Amino acid sequence: MRYRWLMLVVVLMPCAGCGQQSAPEHVPGRPVVFPVDAESYLLNLARSVQVNCKAEDATVEAACIARIERRSVSCFKEPLIPYPSVLDDREHSKRVSRRYLDCVMPHPICHGMEVKSSEDESRLCRSSS
Repeated sequence: MRYRWLMLVVVLMPCAGCGQQSAPEHVPGRPVVFPVDAESYLLNLARSVQVNCKAEDATVEAACIARIERRSVSCFKEPLIPYPSVLDDREHSKRVSRRYLDCVMPHPICHGMEVKSSEDESRLCRSSS
């Protein structure tokens, strides 16, 4: 009898993760091949918006980057609506990415500062030329 249970376990063990879908991770700088791992894709997307943190003041820039990094992890790990583990195609990635970026960057960023009002926009985003 024990031999039968052992054989059953050996046969079914490779299928223990069958219910979970997996896909290759996204590598920045390379074309996206779908399906793609959602976590790597979304975290790389959050890193790409850090370009908005560019500022003349290094302290402001560093604080902005740190804020986006904190949000990128917390938005993925603790969302109100869970993210899928795999993004199936370009349309699926657009829908999921929009929701994710709304969490990571709820307000536009100009020169490392979040723009929450029209006064902030005129002060921070308009060039002085």
